[in-house]
Amino acid sequence: MLKADYSRNPNGYYVMLRNTINNDDITIASKLKMKISEYQQFMCDNFDAFKHYDEIYFKSYEDIQKAMEWLDSVVLAQQLAK
Repeated sequence: MLKADYSRNPNGYYVMLRNTINNDDITIASKLKMKISEYQQFMCDNFDAFKHYDEIYFKSYEDIQKAMEWLDSVVLAQQLAK
């Protein structure tokens, strides 16, 4: 099962998925069965994210934690629906 994780660079915190090769927003949105624009807008609207060079970043650790909890719940719901 995919599980959300995070890392940090000078732009801020960003979401990654464990056990995946690519960890860009396109890959994450695809795994969630969402359009990239919907995924990014959802993160901005609900978790105080911001877009920088076509990728989503978070200013605070608390915001990234909430986003990862949501991602994990979506992945779990997808697994249970199979």
